[in-house]
Amino acid sequence: MQERGIDLGKVQARYNSIAPEDLWRDDRWHSVVSARIRSYLEEYMKVVANKSGYPRKIFNAGSGGNRYGLTGEVHVHADVSVRLLAGISQPVLATVERLPLRSESFDLCVCVGSVLNYCNAIETLHELGRVVKPGGFLILEFERSESFEYLGKDSFGRAASLVKTEYQSEEEIIWVYSESFIQSALEGLGFTVVRKHRFHVVSPAAYWITHSELISTPFALLDPILARTKHLSTFAANAIFLLRKNAGQI
Repeated sequence: MQERGIDLGKVQARYNSIAPEDLWRDDRWHSVVSARIRSYLEEYMKVVANKSGYPRKIFNAGSGGNRYGLTGEVHVHADVSVRLLAGISQPVLATVERLPLRSESFDLCVCVGSVLNYCNAIETLHELGRVVKPGGFLILEFERSESFEYLGKDSFGRAASLVKTEYQSEEEIIWVYSESFIQSALEGLGFTVVRKHRFHVVSPAAYWITHSELISTPFALLDPILARTKHLSTFAANAIFLLRKNAGQI
């Protein structure tokens, strides 16, 4: 069974020290990721709307107070940071591993920004699956253990592995997960993959060579072209899924 392996208190303290508008500021590496997430969210929301209409009740897991342009009659935000939830009309102060929410309450759950990488994946996915209605949707993004960044290391390709990385020039510890591990867990919880993309390929490859985020991040400009190459996408740093919950599950 996967252990937490991450000090939740330290995560809370760090994110309570960051203003919402500064989450992606002065961090070009993660700004690239944020831009791609927003692009895929826009694409996936069109798919959701075409299949079942625009979702009325949305749950934004680990949102950091970010609405991502989503609307809905109900839009609940959950996060461990009090500061990042300030100004949110429907906030829930909680870890996504333990949600104080009713089962089958939401038409759509969004969990992006690598929230899953701070959590026990199995517990988190079960909770996200629990709160989504049958026929509802889940959009999930996470960092992959198959990334170029970990090539040659013990963590490469492992189902779950703790790694050291950087965020806003400070070292932090996160979990990285294999894509097959996450997809298998989701399918076991009754979800079907509707869309799936891998992204952020070229910068991690450059980082593997240079060991410098400053040098490697500009290579992200090549990502939209080179990430389409099947072999290169195998080593993408991030994956994002659009999934639909089957009827009668969880």
